[in-house]
Amino acid sequence: MLTLGKKINLNSFDQFLILIPAYNEEENIKKVIDSISIFFKNILIIDDGSSDKTLDIILKSKFTCLRHPINLGQGAALGTGLDFFIKHTNFKYIATFDADGQHSVDDLLEMVLEIKSDKDISCIVGSRFLLKSTQKNIPFIRRYILILARFYENIFYSSKFTDAHNGLRVLKRDIVEKCLMNIENFDMAHATEISYKISKSKFKFKEYPININYKNVNSQTILNSINIIFKNIFSNKK
Repeated sequence: MLTLGKKINLNSFDQFLILIPAYNEEENIKKVIDSISIFFKNILIIDDGSSDKTLDIILKSKFTCLRHPINLGQGAALGTGLDFFIKHTNFKYIATFDADGQHSVDDLLEMVLEIKSDKDISCIVGSRFLLKSTQKNIPFIRRYILILARFYENIFYSSKFTDAHNGLRVLKRDIVEKCLMNIENFDMAHATEISYKISKSKFKFKEYPININYKNVNSQTILNSINIIFKNIFSNKK
């Protein structure tokens, strides 16, 4: 973790775009935007057809917002953001950051500094399973669902990730443009699709240990998680 008092050159983050997919996050979105904007001036929020005050709160910020007229799913929101990143900007990097407050800006900063220092790496994905201390923070049932997801993804999709369903990622432009355009899974199965495409690519990637704050997280139910697993097992890999 970053220590208090550590000096950071904020100008070195000018080439990073932070992508936040948001759906009905009126309780969290302002805090998330405020925490990120301390360090990053380039933020793109995708409002995925929210029915609460999420859009109103986003529009009060100074940052770019794109909106889906109806709720399509987080995979669609990420796809819209990645498409905008490639077609309408010249940024070198993009980071994905969830709108529900589960991700830490400290972890984002560390991953950003890591990818800047390692020129051979095109992608860094956060993982809750690299350290015992972060594993202990995962609720019991959720932890074993994630382990089951990792097991089937390793077997059926040759995934090389320990935590493929982690939404905190930092990506270089090249891997997005050549591997991650046109996300096909709009629901939560998009995480499996992204990890599969990265794993089978020739780009170098790594994982980075992070913590997750589960206090305000409203994730998919256990049943939905299991449904996604079986959906991916019996679907055709692209």
